[in-house]
Amino acid sequence: MRDGSIVYLNSGSVIRYKSDFNDSLRIIELDGQAYFEVFRDETRPFVVKCRNLTVQALGTSFDVYGYKDTPIQVSLVSGSVRLSLPNIKVDKEHVLNPGEYSIINNEDEIIEKGKFDPDEVLAWKEGRLIFKDATIDEIIPKLELWY
Repeated sequence: MRDGSIVYLNSGSVIRYKSDFNDSLRIIELDGQAYFEVFRDETRPFVVKCRNLTVQALGTSFDVYGYKDTPIQVSLVSGSVRLSLPNIKVDKEHVLNPGEYSIINNEDEIIEKGKFDPDEVLAWKEGRLIFKDATIDEIIPKLELWY
């Protein structure tokens, strides 16, 4: 990115941003999966929009998995992010700490929060696929993205 941030895109993924990205607000729209290493700049918030989910970050590294018709998973590696959804009031915004993830269903509800294994979640960046206790219905879509 022009601001010093780095974005890694997984296969079948697309990002969009406006030409004024660097001015006052850094907004990216994501379809698919991406890993973000965000350059810290408190005067220009960094925002990722994936369907109805808004992820706001400062000086952060995180993964967003949000392919069409799948739940969205946000996994935070470092820093902090705030998750916002239309049905969550401003005073109830959801904040993740390093090592935590959240899953948002297709009805825009946070259905799960917990700890994650970075080696498993970020394996795709190194060209690896890891499946632990996964069903065939969970494995096939991920394989289809690769082949």
